[in-house]
Amino acid sequence: PAEFVADLISIDYSSPEVETESKARVQALVDAWAGSAGGKAAADAAAAHKHTENTSSGALALGAANTGPVAGWGRQFRLLLRRSWRQITRDKAAAMARLSSNVSSAAIFGAIFWRMQKKQSSIQDRNGLLQVAAINTAMSALVKTLTVFSNERAIVNRERTRKAYNVLPYLSGQGCYSVDLYVNLFGK
Repeated sequence: PAEFVADLISIDYSSPEVETESKARVQALVDAWAGSAGGKAAADAAAAHKHTENTSSGALALGAANTGPVAGWGRQFRLLLRRSWRQITRDKAAAMARLSSNVSSAAIFGAIFWRMQKKQSSIQDRNGLLQVAAINTAMSALVKTLTVFSNERAIVNRERTRKAYNVLPYLSGQGCYSVDLYVNLFGK
């Protein structure tokens, strides 16, 4: 449901026709919401923060000028960190796939290297194990990043266009839970 709403209010830049159609859809939603009591109250609050501009007819202008994020770095980081946590915890199928992939990789590595002795002659074997484990971990993280990027691209582009947050809080928020959870839950 949340992805449907995000798609509904996002502008698609894939072609000029689709862009015009999606801008018209979003403007119709903005106009409908601006006519409601909540929309009028939000317009007054937004005008105080210079997020939107009122046109001569009093309607909200789509894509109005924005000077930058109103929230400070810490608030941006907390909000983006919470969103990242929700995305990770909601995607149970992907988490289970990564978990099963890592468990199977650990079983394979264990079967191959389980009789490795703690001698000088097994240093190359240990080096090989570390190398294969590092490559496996990097590839798992890459696959996760590619799937998340494709799902989140439209939302991030829209939010960055509206200057909802800066790049550093976004990358920090995405990286904290992704790296921490991946290492603690799925790392080898």
